[in-house]
This record gives sequence, structure tokens and C-alpha cells, in this order.
Amino acid sequence: MKPIKSRKGTFKSKIPFLYLAVVIAIIFTSYGYAALNTELSISGEAYVKVETDIRVTNIKVLSSENKGYETYNNKYTKDTTSTFVTLPDSNSKLTYEIEITNDSNSRYYLSDILEDSYSNKNVKYEIQDISVGDIIPSNTVKKLKIVFTTTTPNQDTAVVLQYVFKKVKQTEWLYAYTGGEQTFTAPYNGRYKLETWGAQGGYAKSSDILSGYGGYSVGEIDLNVDAQLYLNVGGQGENNLNPAQKADGGYNGGGSASAGTTIVYSGGGGGATHIAKISGILSSLENNKDDILIVSGGGGPAGYLAVSYGTYYGFGGSGGGISGNAGTSEGSINENTGGQGGTQTNGYAFGQGQTNGTFAGGGGFYGGTAKTDYRGGGGGSGYIGNPLLTNKTMYCYNCQKSNEISTKTISTTCTSATPTANCAKQGNGYAKITFID
Repeated sequence: MKPIKSRKGTFKSKIPFLYLAVVIAIIFTSYGYAALNTELSISGEAYVKVETDIRVTNIKVLSSENKGYETYNNKYTKDTTSTFVTLPDSNSKLTYEIEITNDSNSRYYLSDILEDSYSNKNVKYEIQDISVGDIIPSNTVKKLKIVFTTTTPNQDTAVVLQYVFKKVKQTEWLYAYTGGEQTFTAPYNGRYKLETWGAQGGYAKSSDILSGYGGYSVGEIDLNVDAQLYLNVGGQGENNLNPAQKADGGYNGGGSASAGTTIVYSGGGGGATHIAKISGILSSLENNKDDILIVSGGGGPAGYLAVSYGTYYGFGGSGGGISGNAGTSEGSINENTGGQGGTQTNGYAFGQGQTNGTFAGGGGFYGGTAKTDYRGGGGGSGYIGNPLLTNKTMYCYNCQKSNEISTKTISTTCTSATPTANCAKQGNGYAKITFID
């Protein structure tokens, strides 16, 4: 039997078993005490496996043209490549292929490419097949190229590049109503989903006299890193529970109602919600329609009339879709409809609901109109007509339908105060941007 080694020395096989057991027990007791009271030192080799995540895993010469060649063997580390080339002719070229492996379960993106060193500015290099902001999906290998060229013969250069990778952490950006413009800067190259909800119109007299809901619009767009979008989220029209007070329209195009008489008054129109490539509330972009990406119309306000022979009221028309809904009138006095909804080409005004004395309309791509009596105001229209927007649809409450790609509209009876896909919006508007890939 071979000797048994321990911190106490060497025990040979002829030691009685009982004595050996006692010694081993003492050793284990000592180790237990050390674990509780002192640092435990481990001698010898130890191997610790770490998650590789994402790294450069290979570099090689892919092709050579007109006598271009590699001067010294290339090198690479986890996040750098080092190349050494000679380009003897004015049209020499040398191309390297690099492999980047993401063997984690997370998505990463190329945050930056840093030039650690570059020895000869007469030699030009170009990174192909990848750009800053590009996504490297989980469990994939991304191949890219570095192409070296020169217009001056007999040129040598050494180039060390560092690739900065960061984990994709945020993929949703939420925009509640603030009463002002908000901005979004794309952190990655890729496809984003845009969702907008218009705002509801204001009540008149009480919440039982319903105002129009805001519409919902959705679509997808490709963006490059650092692209900026401008969001204006519509505000709910002010409620008018007292005829002596005015009712302001919601932010971004809701029409306002001035103080009413003792018998007739209206709420304020709901504001539209839109996303554009340039700054400005919707009504300021009439001459820049190509920069508007998506719009959800605001709802029209409710109206109210109280006279000695009865009370009468009108519901506001809901906004959104190819055309906002018209307001309605309830009661026995002249059952004509109320204000008209905005469409894709006309309404009260581009981006603005009507202000008509004590009555108002909802904001939208084109805003709704108002009547000068108790009838409800019209809702504003939505918009998804920009060709940059794909997979796009508008939803609105009990509204006109459309199957055309640029105006596709689905009627819904779903409404919610919480922003919900495919549902009309109660209260203030909302917007959401989601990175898809």
C-alpha cells in the first residue's frame, strides 16, 4: 500500500487502523475549525470556468489582391484584433475575416469600435458586414471583414482594433402624458414597434355623458443607431362640470370650449398622440407630413343642455382610424348628429380640433368639428400612411373600417384606461416603443 500524505506528515500502512481513524478525525475537525475561524488555503492547480459571453474567436486572411500580403501573423484577444499587412502596389488589397461568437443566452450589440493603434495613415481600412449598433443574437457566430487598401505603393501598416460589446438590456420605452414633447434615441440598429394611443375628450355635466375615446395605432419601422424620434402624447380634454367654467382642450390639438351659459356647455377635445422624425406638435407639421410616422386621434367632448322642459346631451365621437366618429345628440330636440370626425384629407384643421365658442372637437391627423349646441364634438383621425411604417393598423371605437394598407382600420369595442394593444384609450394618451430585432 502506498503512503498516505496529509498536513501532519506521512502515514504508512502498518499504522493501526484505529490510530489512523483518530488522526483523520482530528484532521477533519481542524479543517472544519479553520473554515469557521480562518482563511482556508488551497495549494495546487485550480480551474475556474467563466461564462465566455461574447468574444473574438478567430481571425484569418480571407483573400489577397495585387500582391498584398500579411507581414506578420495576426493576433486576437477576447475583444481586439491585431493585423500587420504590406501593400506593395497602388491597387493592392488584403482582406481579413473575423469571427465573433456569442455563446450566451443574451443578446449583445456592438457599442463601439476603438482604434487602439494605427501605424500608417496612407493605408485605408474598412469594416464590413457589421456596424456600430448592430445586434449579435444569442448563440450565434457573426462574421465580418476588415479590408485594407492603398493608392500608394510599398506601404506597411499595423492596426489594433478594440470591439466594445454591451448586453441588450432595455427593449421597451414608455411615454405617458407630460404636456410636452418627449424624445427617443435609438440605441441599436434594427426594427422597432411604434404604438400610440390618443386621448379621450372631456365630459360635460357628469361622466355618465360619455366623451369620445382616443384611438390606437401600431406599426413597425427600421432605425439606425442614434436616430431620433419625437413624441407628443395627447392630453385628455378638460371636463366641464359647471357651465360657468371653460374646458381647455387636451395637449396636441384638442379643441377648447369657452365658459358656457347656465344651460349649455361642453368639455374640451382630446389631444392626438403622434411620433415624428422632426420636432413639433402635430398642427405645426402640416408642411412636413412626410416626417410624420404615426398618429392616434383624440376623442370629441360631450355636450349638455338643461332647459325648463328637459335636459339634453350629446356623446363625443371617438377618435382614430381612417376617420374619427361624429358626435351624437340624445333627446327630443333635433336629433341631428353632432360635430363631424376628421378624415385623412380634411376636418376642422390639420392636427387641430375645432374651438367653436362653448363647443369643441378632438385633435387628430385632421381634427374633428363642433356644433354650437349640446351635441357632442367629432373625434380626430389617425394616420399610418408613411411608407417607412410597415405591419401597421389602426383601431378605434365602433368606427369606420378600412382594408387599405395605408389606412387599415379595425373597429373595436375594447376600451381601457391602461394602455392596451388594439383597444381605444380612456383618459390621457400614451406611447410605447419596443425594440424587436
